[in-house]
Amino acid sequence: MEIGFVYKWTNLINNKYYIGSHKGKITDKYIGSGLIFRNAIKKYGINNFERTFLYSGVDFRIQEEKILKKLNVANNLNCYNLKNEALGGTFFGKENGMFGKHLSEKSKALISKHSHMKTKKGKLAHSIAMTGKGNGMYGRTHTDFSKNKFRNTMKRLKENWGFLKSTRHHKAIFYNIYARLKRWGNETSPRGMKTLEIENFGVTIPPYVRFCNFESRKLKVGYIKTELRWYLKSDPYDTSIIEHATLWKGMINKDGLINSNYGPYIFGKLNQFDSVIKELTNDKDSRRAVIMILQPYHILNDGEVDVPCTFGLSFRIRKNKLNMTVKMRSQDSYFGLGSDIPIFSIIHEMIYIMLKEKYPELEYGEYYHFVESFHIYERHFKFLKELGKSSKYSLVLCPKISGPEEVKMIRSLDYSNVPENYKFLHWLLS
Repeated sequence: MEIGFVYKWTNLINNKYYIGSHKGKITDKYIGSGLIFRNAIKKYGINNFERTFLYSGVDFRIQEEKILKKLNVANNLNCYNLKNEALGGTFFGKENGMFGKHLSEKSKALISKHSHMKTKKGKLAHSIAMTGKGNGMYGRTHTDFSKNKFRNTMKRLKENWGFLKSTRHHKAIFYNIYARLKRWGNETSPRGMKTLEIENFGVTIPPYVRFCNFESRKLKVGYIKTELRWYLKSDPYDTSIIEHATLWKGMINKDGLINSNYGPYIFGKLNQFDSVIKELTNDKDSRRAVIMILQPYHILNDGEVDVPCTFGLSFRIRKNKLNMTVKMRSQDSYFGLGSDIPIFSIIHEMIYIMLKEKYPELEYGEYYHFVESFHIYERHFKFLKELGKSSKYSLVLCPKISGPEEVKMIRSLDYSNVPENYKFLHWLLS
């Protein structure tokens, strides 16, 4: 007697799911065989999926099909399954594109040549053979059923990440930043630390370009999320960040404050976040929508161990776009840039989302980043030297913020019951 189980894999990033069954024990390491599901695993990584079990017993195939039909997964774009039937893989009967047809001898011969497709010569020969009358679809058209199947499959594969554009789009921005530093940087030694520096450095960063995620850079996305949540608390005496990055330990002042915790300036008592929204709501052309971070007492008080690197953030609406400018006195291009740009970009998006209530046609604009001393320390020269156009870069899939209510929940710090459609907040908490 066959005993098996019905399982459900849920994507923790976009909440899409896959339901399947397997003969064996729950302790088996079986994952699943769905075509779209397997592609999603390659894209997001199995660590971003969570498995739950829906049934265990002898009727596992029957129970799987009941669940699939009840959920009508074939017509649900939030599901990776393509069919409402428990039998996996292909389509059967009249729904199969080859129903009642047979491969020609020529097609069979072409298929037999696929073993040579691993070489460039074999690929070229195959491409030539498959043109014109050599193509199996020559003179034919797809059925409406097939067209609909292809259309739905492509929707699933896109995963609604089109707003991020291509990986190359993101990689080019960060590669060019380091290429400029590598070519135009001057060697200096402030406080005896050898660095490569560009003065008055500026870069324009397009919407949603945030993460400097080169393979050799070892970007810690989890830490960036932690730092942003730390800012949201806006508690100047909160030193919990030390548990995640020990460098903060040396930045605590005698009074217990960490001046470079930007949260109190942005979200704290002065509430400059809301002041920016109020200013641009009252005057769309305003040049006063500013969040100030660096204060005179940071510089003038000898007792201050930590001096913030950022002067401030300013926002303008021009040509119906919300643009943001960040001005910094100093930035380490290896560590500082890695967390500053994504966090400032997310704050930019949060303000943009809130302003769309007043200006529905408003667009998410450019991020202009200016640094007086943009530098890299000697211990990271190797990274700069080895970085090239062929360097591997991975795209971090950070969801959009859904709307004003999600922004309000993000700021509320009450995450006890986060709605399913608040995908950004789920990402932030993961």
